[in-house]
Amino acid sequence: MTLEDELKILREFEDNPGISQVSLANKYCVSLPYITKLLQRKEKVFKAASQGKSYKAKRNRTGKNVVIETALLMWLKEKLCQNARINGPLLKLKAEALAAENGDSEFIATEGWLLRWKKGTKYPSKNNTVRKMKRMYKGLKTGLPMSGRK
Repeated sequence: MTLEDELKILREFEDNPGISQVSLANKYCVSLPYITKLLQRKEKVFKAASQGKSYKAKRNRTGKNVVIETALLMWLKEKLCQNARINGPLLKLKAEALAAENGDSEFIATEGWLLRWKKGTKYPSKNNTVRKMKRMYKGLKTGLPMSGRK
């Protein structure tokens, strides 16, 4: 989740005193513990935003194509919330399509680029993790308890 997304969640929570953490988690397709932790560290997030830095990393490094990488991450999150199956070749195709939309004709999504992008965005690399994330999002949307699910 980007700093802007976290700021949006925090502002919505502050602007709407009656909104629950569960409804925020469902709306932004994140887990309830994520919202809870975000609310606990909100001062750090606001401070980092005012300074234009990330509060998570010691060093802020970005890729050469920040716009493409950010757009790809947003697309991936949307697709995961829709329970879509996403693999590496599909991610590379989408990245190249996003580059073409932004007028970057020289961008080539190589295996090395994809590995670095996955590492930088903490992309879930194992099928178990992807399934677990999908179940978590599905449980948040339905409101069912997560224990006992397969």
